[in-house]
Amino acid sequence: MKSIGIIGAGQIGSTLARKLSALGHSVKIANSRGADSLKDLAQQLKVEAANIREAVADVDLVIISIPQKSVESLPRDLFAKSLESLIVVDTGNYYPLRDGEIDELEEGKPESQWVAEHLKRPVLKTFNSIGVASLADSGTVAGQPDRIALPVSGDNSDNKKELIELID
Repeated sequence: MKSIGIIGAGQIGSTLARKLSALGHSVKIANSRGADSLKDLAQQLKVEAANIREAVADVDLVIISIPQKSVESLPRDLFAKSLESLIVVDTGNYYPLRDGEIDELEEGKPESQWVAEHLKRPVLKTFNSIGVASLADSGTVAGQPDRIALPVSGDNSDNKKELIELID
């Protein structure tokens, strides 16, 4: 089982927290308002409410599930003390109407590269191509008919393999 930190308690973040906790993983969830604002949700999801720094401490994997514009507000040194083996996953998509125009993205820089530069960590990208209802209700075990699939992208093939196994 893995220790997982999730930054973002919106629809995708909380759905992932619930599903991963139900599978037996240790999950910490954080948002920009602090751990106290998440106590009820965390209890409901059977996860630990944490602040952002606590969510990334001593975990195997961190999922960033916040609006693209909010990535810039994360502490620049958030992962400074993290292990090299930490896997960072970005679930976001850039929506200029919500996020405002981000010049680098408007000029064609890939979102995952932009996020990685802000986090100073390589990132994998997944959970950004599925609606929350499908994520919550449509997953099945291997071998089942009509099983859904999720794309996983990133440069580190070992980390991608590990993330794919977690998703599977």
